[in-house]
Amino acid sequence: MYFNPRLESLIADNKLRIQSDSGTGGEGGAPGEPGQPGQPGQAGSGSACGGGGTPGPPAPPTPPNLPGQPGPKGSVGVSSDKNYATVEVFYATDRKRQDLNRYGNERSESGSLSLGSCAISVPLNHKLGKLENPSVWKLEFRADPGRHIVLLDTKQHTYQEFYDRVASTIRASKKTEALVFVHGYAVSFEDAVRRSAQLAVDLKFDGAIITYSWPSAAAVEKYPTDESTIEWTAPHLRWFLEDLSRRSGAKAVNLIAHSMGNRALASAMKSMVLESGAASRPRFQQIVMAAPDVDAGVFASLIQTMESAAERITLYASSRDRALQASKKFHTYPRAGEAGPGIIVLPGLDTIDASTVETDFMEHSYFGDSRSVLFDIFELFESHLPPIDRFGLERRTNAAGSYWAFRPYTPY
Repeated sequence: MYFNPRLESLIADNKLRIQSDSGTGGEGGAPGEPGQPGQPGQAGSGSACGGGGTPGPPAPPTPPNLPGQPGPKGSVGVSSDKNYATVEVFYATDRKRQDLNRYGNERSESGSLSLGSCAISVPLNHKLGKLENPSVWKLEFRADPGRHIVLLDTKQHTYQEFYDRVASTIRASKKTEALVFVHGYAVSFEDAVRRSAQLAVDLKFDGAIITYSWPSAAAVEKYPTDESTIEWTAPHLRWFLEDLSRRSGAKAVNLIAHSMGNRALASAMKSMVLESGAASRPRFQQIVMAAPDVDAGVFASLIQTMESAAERITLYASSRDRALQASKKFHTYPRAGEAGPGIIVLPGLDTIDASTVETDFMEHSYFGDSRSVLFDIFELFESHLPPIDRFGLERRTNAAGSYWAFRPYTPY
């Protein structure tokens, strides 16, 4: 059996936990006390991102609704030989809660946020860039943690418990960083946290990984519904990012958004910059905008505002992303994530044309060579180098200036 060296090294460094028994759930824990609303007016401690001692973030539309009742163990297939690792993924969501351990595709009442964590299995033979699912063609009718990336357990935490656990994870890491992933349209809560676990492993991320899961309708045909909801969620995302930066203790917070998720992120960042003073607003380390399903003209104006809030902003564009292809059915004007002659090139933005690799982002984007989107993001997070110094990229130019592209794969 082929074992993923990233997983093995993470396990050796105690960054991932091997399932220690034949049960199907994640780590146990005592039920939380009844949750208390967030205290946005208080400053966090120990966070370089938020500037300790500065005023807290603005209040969310409504205080987080955190009953602190952990859900039951997930019901999945059991891997008897323990050939998988368990990844902890934190979450913030404004989805409506269906029961103790499930979130649906509807909006929460009054935009309230739920905070918690999930236990996700990742098989040791996981292939980089692939979100392993059961396949009927392989006669796989049930999720197996030894073969698939599976949501094992979901626990909702109180406000204080959430930040205690996030801060503990960050303190135990070498770089003391956090990574927030904002998914795109037609994505369920379960698939969002599973994708985040894949990111944690594929990027070998050392720190707390957090999914911000907005209430996508999780169906391609409900694209217009998601367009309305992504605007609704943007102020909630802004509040959460400001709160996380001040309360997590992270020295750096990195952001990845995909497809329509970039609309919420860009809107949240714009309001942060325009409405907060430079001394009090958080400054993020890396912002990665993958195949943004955002109007290209709107995107250009947003970047001019956003650039002061991050160390580096990277755009991955492609003419082959399936989400953008579907988006074209609903819009007349070009999207920011499209490549080609009109690819967006702007000051303060590193533009990468990923059309030469498979770019249904993070899925089927790696073929064993170093010219994949995931490898480049890994190198960006590890080295913080500009594109000119990263492997596998070549400079290209258009009327607007210079951008970068993955070198075409040439088999030996």
